[in-house]
Amino acid sequence: MVQDRPINSDESAFVKYTLAPAFDIVNPGPIRLKYLILSTPRSGSTMLSAALSGSRFAGAPSEYFHKYPLKRAGNPELYPNGLNTYFDGLLSRRTTANGVFGMKLHFSQFQRLFGANQESLSYGMAFLMQFDRFIITSRQDKILQAISLIFASESNTWNTDSESSENLNGRDFRQDDTMKICNSMRSLTSNESSWRKLMKKMNITPFEIVYENMCDQPNKTFQKLKDYLKIPELEHVELEASTFKITDPLKALDMKQKFLQDIRALNTSIPDPD
Repeated sequence: MVQDRPINSDESAFVKYTLAPAFDIVNPGPIRLKYLILSTPRSGSTMLSAALSGSRFAGAPSEYFHKYPLKRAGNPELYPNGLNTYFDGLLSRRTTANGVFGMKLHFSQFQRLFGANQESLSYGMAFLMQFDRFIITSRQDKILQAISLIFASESNTWNTDSESSENLNGRDFRQDDTMKICNSMRSLTSNESSWRKLMKKMNITPFEIVYENMCDQPNKTFQKLKDYLKIPELEHVELEASTFKITDPLKALDMKQKFLQDIRALNTSIPDPD
């Protein structure tokens, strides 16, 4: 069973979480269900993955196609059939005893592997079609999502299993943060929209998990998820995210307020056209 651990953007920490034998499933079962979490950064996908992994009946979803574990595995995506071989290895090591395999995939990771041309995209779509269920994570407040991404990127800290306030990311607003937040929002919105467009193109309707609902109504949200996944063993387990928010809410809200004030100031400073 994969236990949740603090994850940094540092390569060794990320690879340890995703590929180390210590995190492999003991006595994996024959595969009967594969699901994929379609995610964007800071949308609650790690909280969701930790809850599903901790159940012991829903695989061990992680970012197996992140550039760091792929690099450690010898960049199998660069070789004919290499990615399939790498994926088959994951299936054999990360499928729970009841036959469930889960994986998380940011759209930026999908784009990096399969976005070079139409042939690559077709290969990527064929890969996606191997999965039986699709979950998309989203966040209603795109401003706070963007701010959380900025904080995490600057601190190189993405989540924690500690409630200590010492681990919280945050800082005061800076003059160049308005442009940073705008660029981050544009990237996040584009990636989420790209997942939705691709699912529509593939005639797939994913189950949606909203970050705010997962935080405010976890029992109701996770029950709906269990109903969607239809994993019998999961029905008798209480899903609980074992990770904690890493962003300082007061710092984030203060930055959001100053960002909105700056946007309003910019709007009023633009002269009306003649």
